[in-house]
Amino acid sequence: AGRVAIMVHGRLEAIGSLQHLKTKYGEGYHMEFRYESGSREQVVNFALSEFPDCSIDDEKPGWVKFKIANNTLKLSQIFQTIQANISLGIKDYSVCQPTLEQVFLQIAAKAEIEEDEVGPEEARMAERPMSTVSDPQTPECRRPLLSEQSGCEV
Repeated sequence: AGRVAIMVHGRLEAIGSLQHLKTKYGEGYHMEFRYESGSREQVVNFALSEFPDCSIDDEKPGWVKFKIANNTLKLSQIFQTIQANISLGIKDYSVCQPTLEQVFLQIAAKAEIEEDEVGPEEARMAERPMSTVSDPQTPECRRPLLSEQSGCEV
């Protein structure tokens, strides 16, 4: 039950257990179906109509992958709904949360967008808490908590 920290450009963006990071930043679920020949339309219409915020993510003959952007759905609800409609020609299926790699890429992309909007220096300093450090020579010295760079002695 370790903790994982995600840093982008030297700035701590997220920290927590794997499950916490996937739930908070993973944005929903991925759902894949393998279906019988001629069942594509039924399977696609079923998924798009039954699951809010569902969209096709990838597709090949006999297989389709959806992204469900809704984090409020419970896995048990998804599995019950699929099992109740297995007769639509679904051979097999899987439902999973995004991988840690996908979560990392999402967080990194968000940090890049923020940096583009406000500039690199402002993005680095934007959400960093500041700490007042006492130094006999500079009593008002302030520095970012996560920075290694400082003219102040702690």
